Amino acid sequence: DLLPTVWRDTTEGDGLGWTAPGNIVQPPPTQAPHPPVWVHGNSPWGTARAARADGWIGVLATDAMTRTIRTSAIPDLTAMAAGVDRVREERERVGRSADPFDIVVTGVLPLLDVRQPWEVERIRDDLGRVAELGATWLMVNVIGDDPAATDETVRRFAADFMSD
Repeated sequence: DLLPTVWRDTTEGDGLGWTAPGNIVQPPPTQAPHPPVWVHGNSPWGTARAARADGWIGVLATDAMTRTIRTSAIPDLTAMAAGVDRVREERERVGRSADPFDIVVTGVLPLLDVRQPWEVERIRDDLGRVAELGATWLMVNVIGDDPAATDETVRRFAADFMSD
């Protein structure tokens, strides 16, 4: 709720976890009315918070990973579908169901590295299941230890999965 205000006006005030003694964001965003605000949170509290924003980031995460990133487990796409349903129901409850809303899914694919072969058909199947959930965006992790490998990984991913 605060970000769109900060992006357009001088902000003064304080609240839980923030203080603004007259802050101005410079340069202001050029995207109108403002960049979309996507909120992550796998738990019911997180999806309720995301329902008031412009999008929800659902993370496929095992119990072990949830201890590291401090979120609730979403171990598979069945559980992800339940999270998508929960955020949509909450948007309906708060009167925002007609507004544009993004569903961002991450954690579906392993770390991508062109130096490690990937199974194109299996990944296509996974991406198809994510699309069936109503996902509008897929967030992937790409290797970053070698700029040339990173560039080639992105190019290969685009060639394999981003057709016309």
